[in-house]
Amino acid sequence: MNEEQKNANKRSGLVLMIIFTGIIFAITIVPQKKADIKNLQASALDSFSFSHSGFEKIVLSADIVYVENLETGKSVYQKKANLVKPLASLTKIMTTYSALSLFPENTFITIEDSDLLASGDHGLVPGEEWELKDLLVFMLVTSSNDAALAIEREALKYTQQGITFADYMTKQAFDLGFDSLSFKNGSGLDLDEEETIPSALGSAEDITKLFSLAYKKYENIFDKTKQSRMTLKSSLKTHNIENTNVALHSTPGILGSKTGYTNTAKGNLSVITNIKGVPHIVTVLHSTRSGRFEDIQKIISLTEVHGH
Repeated sequence: MNEEQKNANKRSGLVLMIIFTGIIFAITIVPQKKADIKNLQASALDSFSFSHSGFEKIVLSADIVYVENLETGKSVYQKKANLVKPLASLTKIMTTYSALSLFPENTFITIEDSDLLASGDHGLVPGEEWELKDLLVFMLVTSSNDAALAIEREALKYTQQGITFADYMTKQAFDLGFDSLSFKNGSGLDLDEEETIPSALGSAEDITKLFSLAYKKYENIFDKTKQSRMTLKSSLKTHNIENTNVALHSTPGILGSKTGYTNTAKGNLSVITNIKGVPHIVTVLHSTRSGRFEDIQKIISLTEVHGH
Protein backbone atom coordinates (compact mmCIF):
# COMPACT_ATOMS: atom_id res chain seq x y z
CA MET A 1 0.00 0.00 0.00
CA ASN A 2 1.53 3.28 -1.09
CA GLU A 3 1.64 6.46 1.02
CA GLU A 4 -1.30 8.06 -0.81
CA GLN A 5 -3.58 5.08 -0.07
CA LYS A 6 -2.55 5.12 3.58
CA ASN A 7 -3.48 8.80 3.86
CA ALA A 8 -6.82 8.14 2.14
CA ASN A 9 -7.60 5.37 4.61
CA LYS A 10 -6.75 7.68 7.53
CA ARG A 11 -9.07 10.33 6.16
CA SER A 12 -11.88 7.80 5.72
CA GLY A 13 -11.42 6.57 9.30
CA LEU A 14 -11.51 10.13 10.59
CA VAL A 15 -14.73 10.82 8.67
CA LEU A 16 -16.33 7.67 10.09
CA MET A 17 -15.28 8.66 13.62
CA ILE A 18 -16.82 12.13 13.18
CA ILE A 19 -20.05 10.61 11.86
CA PHE A 20 -20.18 8.11 14.74
CA THR A 21 -19.55 10.86 17.32
CA GLY A 22 -22.28 12.93 15.73
CA ILE A 23 -24.74 10.07 16.01
CA ILE A 24 -23.91 9.57 19.71
CA PHE A 25 -24.26 13.33 20.32
CA ALA A 26 -27.64 13.36 18.58
CA ILE A 27 -28.87 10.39 20.58
CA THR A 28 -27.71 11.47 24.04
CA ILE A 29 -26.60 15.08 24.28
CA VAL A 30 -29.09 16.91 22.05
CA PRO A 31 -32.25 15.64 23.81
CA GLN A 32 -30.74 16.64 27.14
CA LYS A 33 -29.88 20.07 25.77
CA LYS A 34 -33.41 20.42 24.43
CA ALA A 35 -34.78 19.45 27.85
CA ASP A 36 -32.49 21.99 29.52
CA ILE A 37 -33.63 24.68 27.10
CA LYS A 38 -37.27 23.73 27.71
CA ASN A 39 -36.72 23.96 31.48
CA LEU A 40 -35.03 27.33 31.08
CA GLN A 41 -37.93 28.53 28.95
CA ALA A 42 -40.44 27.34 31.57
CA SER A 43 -38.43 29.00 34.31
CA ALA A 44 -38.26 32.21 32.35
CA LEU A 45 -42.02 32.05 31.78
CA ASP A 46 -42.62 31.57 35.49
CA SER A 47 -40.36 34.51 36.26
CA PHE A 48 -42.13 36.60 33.67
CA SER A 49 -45.55 35.74 35.09
CA PHE A 50 -44.43 36.48 38.63
CA SER A 51 -42.61 39.71 37.88
CA HIS A 52 -45.57 41.01 35.91
CA SER A 53 -48.20 39.84 38.38
CA GLY A 54 -48.73 43.25 39.95
CA PHE A 55 -47.19 42.29 43.28
CA GLU A 56 -43.75 43.58 42.30
CA LYS A 57 -45.04 47.16 42.46
CA ILE A 58 -46.55 46.89 45.92
CA VAL A 59 -44.99 49.14 48.59
CA LEU A 60 -45.11 47.60 52.06
CA SER A 61 -43.72 48.35 55.48
CA ALA A 62 -43.14 44.61 56.00
CA ASP A 63 -39.86 43.04 54.97
CA ILE A 64 -41.35 39.54 54.79
CA VAL A 65 -44.61 38.31 53.26
CA TYR A 66 -46.29 34.99 52.58
CA VAL A 67 -49.72 34.52 51.01
CA GLU A 68 -51.26 31.08 50.61
CA ASN A 69 -54.44 29.79 49.03
CA LEU A 70 -55.93 27.72 51.85
CA GLU A 71 -57.79 25.38 49.49
CA THR A 72 -54.82 24.48 47.28
CA GLY A 73 -52.04 25.00 49.81
CA LYS A 74 -50.10 26.88 47.14
CA SER A 75 -48.30 30.18 47.51
CA VAL A 76 -49.90 33.16 45.77
CA TYR A 77 -47.17 35.63 46.68
CA GLN A 78 -44.07 35.52 48.82
CA LYS A 79 -41.19 37.78 49.75
CA LYS A 80 -38.29 36.38 51.81
CA ALA A 81 -40.82 33.89 53.15
CA ASN A 82 -38.18 31.41 54.38
CA LEU A 83 -36.14 33.97 56.30
CA VAL A 84 -36.22 33.15 60.03
CA LYS A 85 -37.31 36.12 62.14
CA PRO A 86 -38.76 36.80 65.62
CA LEU A 87 -42.45 35.92 65.84
CA ALA A 88 -43.59 37.87 68.92
CA SER A 89 -47.22 37.00 69.79
CA LEU A 90 -47.75 34.93 66.66
CA THR A 91 -46.26 32.40 69.09
CA LYS A 92 -49.69 32.16 70.70
CA ILE A 93 -50.95 30.23 67.66
CA MET A 94 -48.58 27.44 68.66
CA THR A 95 -49.40 27.91 72.35
CA THR A 96 -53.05 27.27 71.53
CA TYR A 97 -52.36 24.28 69.28
CA SER A 98 -50.02 22.67 71.82
CA ALA A 99 -52.24 23.26 74.84
CA LEU A 100 -55.24 21.70 73.10
CA SER A 101 -53.13 18.70 72.14
CA LEU A 102 -52.12 18.19 75.78
CA PHE A 103 -55.32 18.58 77.81
CA PRO A 104 -59.08 18.95 77.20
CA GLU A 105 -60.59 22.31 76.27
CA ASN A 106 -62.99 22.12 79.23
CA THR A 107 -60.12 21.94 81.74
CA PHE A 108 -60.45 24.64 84.43
CA ILE A 109 -57.48 26.94 85.02
CA THR A 110 -57.29 29.19 88.09
CA ILE A 111 -55.40 32.45 87.63
CA GLU A 112 -52.57 32.85 90.15
CA ASP A 113 -50.58 35.90 91.27
CA SER A 114 -47.51 34.62 89.41
CA ASP A 115 -49.43 34.62 86.15
CA LEU A 116 -49.84 38.40 86.34
CA LEU A 117 -46.14 39.27 86.29
CA ALA A 118 -45.81 39.53 82.49
CA SER A 119 -46.02 42.87 80.73
CA GLY A 120 -49.50 44.04 79.76
CA ASP A 121 -52.69 44.00 81.81
CA HIS A 122 -55.97 42.86 80.29
CA GLY A 123 -57.98 42.57 83.47
CA LEU A 124 -57.26 39.08 84.74
CA VAL A 125 -57.42 38.75 88.55
CA PRO A 126 -56.07 36.11 90.94
CA GLY A 127 -58.53 33.41 91.87
CA GLU A 128 -60.78 33.56 88.82
CA GLU A 129 -61.38 30.25 87.07
CA TRP A 130 -61.47 29.85 83.30
CA GLU A 131 -62.24 26.97 81.00
CA LEU A 132 -59.22 26.45 78.77
CA LYS A 133 -61.19 27.12 75.58
CA ASP A 134 -62.34 30.53 76.84
CA LEU A 135 -58.94 31.50 78.22
CA LEU A 136 -57.36 30.61 74.86
CA VAL A 137 -59.80 32.90 73.07
CA PHE A 138 -59.07 35.64 75.62
CA MET A 139 -55.33 35.17 75.02
CA LEU A 140 -55.58 35.20 71.22
CA VAL A 141 -57.94 38.16 70.93
CA THR A 142 -56.26 40.45 73.48
CA SER A 143 -52.78 38.94 73.02
CA SER A 144 -52.68 38.54 76.80
CA ASN A 145 -49.28 37.49 78.12
CA ASP A 146 -50.82 36.80 81.56
CA ALA A 147 -53.18 34.27 80.02
CA ALA A 148 -50.27 32.68 78.17
CA LEU A 149 -48.38 32.30 81.49
CA ALA A 150 -51.40 30.66 83.12
CA ILE A 151 -51.82 28.22 80.24
CA GLU A 152 -48.11 27.47 80.18
CA ARG A 153 -48.15 26.76 83.94
CA GLU A 154 -51.14 24.42 83.57
CA ALA A 155 -49.53 22.62 80.64
CA LEU A 156 -46.55 21.60 82.78
CA LYS A 157 -48.89 19.17 84.56
CA TYR A 158 -49.21 17.25 81.30
CA THR A 159 -45.71 17.36 79.78
CA GLN A 160 -43.06 14.77 80.58
CA GLN A 161 -40.90 15.49 83.61
CA GLY A 162 -38.11 17.91 82.81
CA ILE A 163 -39.75 19.05 79.56
CA THR A 164 -40.91 22.65 79.54
CA PHE A 165 -44.02 23.67 77.65
CA ALA A 166 -41.84 25.74 75.28
CA ASP A 167 -39.73 22.64 74.58
CA TYR A 168 -42.92 20.70 73.89
CA MET A 169 -44.09 23.45 71.51
CA THR A 170 -40.79 23.39 69.62
CA LYS A 171 -40.76 19.60 69.33
CA GLN A 172 -44.35 19.53 68.18
CA ALA A 173 -43.65 22.17 65.53
CA PHE A 174 -40.69 20.10 64.31
CA ASP A 175 -42.78 16.91 64.25
CA LEU A 176 -45.38 18.74 62.16
CA GLY A 177 -42.69 19.67 59.64
CA PHE A 178 -42.21 23.30 60.65
CA ASP A 179 -38.52 23.07 61.44
CA SER A 180 -37.88 26.82 61.35
CA LEU A 181 -40.12 27.33 64.41
CA SER A 182 -38.59 27.42 67.90
CA PHE A 183 -39.95 28.72 71.20
CA LYS A 184 -38.61 29.72 74.62
CA ASN A 185 -41.97 30.64 76.17
CA GLY A 186 -45.68 30.55 75.41
CA SER A 187 -46.21 34.29 75.07
CA GLY A 188 -43.66 35.41 72.47
CA LEU A 189 -42.30 38.12 74.76
CA ASP A 190 -38.61 38.98 74.41
CA LEU A 191 -36.45 37.20 76.98
CA ASP A 192 -34.61 40.17 78.47
CA GLU A 193 -35.73 43.44 80.03
CA GLU A 194 -33.92 45.42 77.33
CA GLU A 195 -36.03 43.52 74.76
CA THR A 196 -33.14 42.49 72.54
CA ILE A 197 -33.39 38.68 72.73
CA PRO A 198 -36.40 37.12 70.97
CA SER A 199 -38.15 34.14 72.53
CA ALA A 200 -39.65 32.73 69.34
CA LEU A 201 -38.28 32.39 65.82
CA GLY A 202 -39.68 31.14 62.54
CA SER A 203 -40.34 31.82 58.89
CA ALA A 204 -43.44 33.43 57.44
CA GLU A 205 -44.13 30.29 55.43
CA ASP A 206 -43.99 27.98 58.46
CA ILE A 207 -46.10 30.19 60.73
CA THR A 208 -48.65 30.55 57.92
CA LYS A 209 -48.90 26.81 57.42
CA LEU A 210 -49.14 26.30 61.18
CA PHE A 211 -51.99 28.82 61.36
CA SER A 212 -53.74 26.97 58.54
CA LEU A 213 -53.42 23.65 60.37
CA ALA A 214 -54.46 25.11 63.73
CA TYR A 215 -57.48 26.88 62.26
CA LYS A 216 -58.73 23.74 60.52
CA LYS A 217 -58.25 21.56 63.60
CA TYR A 218 -59.54 24.00 66.23
CA GLU A 219 -61.88 26.24 64.26
CA ASN A 220 -64.18 26.65 67.28
CA ILE A 221 -61.33 28.52 69.00
CA PHE A 222 -59.70 30.43 66.14
CA ASP A 223 -63.01 31.43 64.59
CA LYS A 224 -63.54 33.78 67.57
CA THR A 225 -60.47 35.81 66.57
CA LYS A 226 -62.41 37.38 63.69
CA GLN A 227 -64.47 39.42 66.15
CA SER A 228 -63.39 42.96 66.94
CA ARG A 229 -65.13 42.93 70.34
CA MET A 230 -66.61 40.24 72.57
CA THR A 231 -67.63 39.37 76.10
CA LEU A 232 -66.14 36.44 78.01
CA LYS A 233 -66.99 35.27 81.52
CA SER A 234 -64.82 33.64 84.15
CA SER A 235 -65.95 32.42 87.55
CA LEU A 236 -65.49 35.88 89.09
CA LYS A 237 -66.09 38.54 86.46
CA THR A 238 -67.24 39.50 82.99
CA HIS A 239 -64.52 40.63 80.60
CA ASN A 240 -65.38 42.97 77.73
CA ILE A 241 -62.42 42.70 75.39
CA GLU A 242 -61.21 44.21 72.12
CA ASN A 243 -59.19 42.56 69.39
CA THR A 244 -55.62 43.77 68.90
CA ASN A 245 -56.19 43.52 65.13
CA VAL A 246 -57.61 46.98 64.43
CA ALA A 247 -57.88 46.10 60.73
CA LEU A 248 -60.97 44.02 61.52
CA HIS A 249 -63.01 47.23 61.47
CA SER A 250 -62.06 48.05 57.87
CA THR A 251 -61.29 44.66 56.29
CA PRO A 252 -64.34 42.53 55.45
CA GLY A 253 -64.08 38.77 55.07
CA ILE A 254 -61.62 38.10 57.91
CA LEU A 255 -62.07 34.56 59.29
CA GLY A 256 -59.30 34.61 61.89
CA SER A 257 -56.29 36.67 62.89
CA LYS A 258 -53.33 37.03 65.22
CA THR A 259 -51.14 40.05 65.87
CA GLY A 260 -47.62 40.24 67.24
CA TYR A 261 -45.28 43.04 68.26
CA THR A 262 -42.03 43.22 70.24
CA ASN A 263 -38.91 45.33 69.88
CA THR A 264 -37.08 42.47 68.21
CA ALA A 265 -39.92 41.34 65.94
CA LYS A 266 -41.47 44.72 65.08
CA GLY A 267 -44.96 44.46 63.61
CA ASN A 268 -46.27 41.00 62.72
CA LEU A 269 -49.74 39.98 61.59
CA SER A 270 -51.34 36.87 60.16
CA VAL A 271 -54.94 36.75 58.95
CA ILE A 272 -57.21 34.20 57.34
CA THR A 273 -59.57 35.90 54.93
CA ASN A 274 -61.98 35.11 52.13
CA ILE A 275 -60.81 36.42 48.76
CA LYS A 276 -63.39 35.92 46.02
CA GLY A 277 -64.98 33.26 48.19
CA VAL A 278 -61.72 31.33 48.66
CA PRO A 279 -59.95 31.35 52.05
CA HIS A 280 -56.39 32.65 52.00
CA ILE A 281 -53.81 33.25 54.72
CA VAL A 282 -51.75 36.44 54.59
CA THR A 283 -48.75 36.83 56.89
CA VAL A 284 -46.43 39.83 57.24
CA LEU A 285 -43.33 39.95 59.44
CA HIS A 286 -41.03 42.79 60.48
CA SER A 287 -43.42 45.57 59.57
CA THR A 288 -44.29 48.53 61.81
CA ARG A 289 -46.85 48.71 64.59
CA SER A 290 -49.44 50.43 62.36
CA GLY A 291 -48.00 49.50 58.96
CA ARG A 292 -48.77 45.79 59.35
CA PHE A 293 -52.50 46.51 59.14
CA GLU A 294 -52.08 48.63 56.02
CA ASP A 295 -49.81 45.95 54.53
CA ILE A 296 -52.49 43.29 54.97
CA GLN A 297 -55.13 45.44 53.30
CA LYS A 298 -52.86 46.19 50.32
CA ILE A 299 -51.98 42.53 49.88
CA ILE A 300 -55.61 41.40 50.09
CA SER A 301 -56.61 43.99 47.47
CA LEU A 302 -53.86 42.86 45.09
CA THR A 303 -54.63 39.19 45.68
CA GLU A 304 -58.23 39.84 44.66
CA VAL A 305 -56.94 41.10 41.30
CA HIS A 306 -53.83 39.02 40.66
CA GLY A 307 -54.14 35.98 42.93
CA HIS A 308 -55.13 32.47 41.95
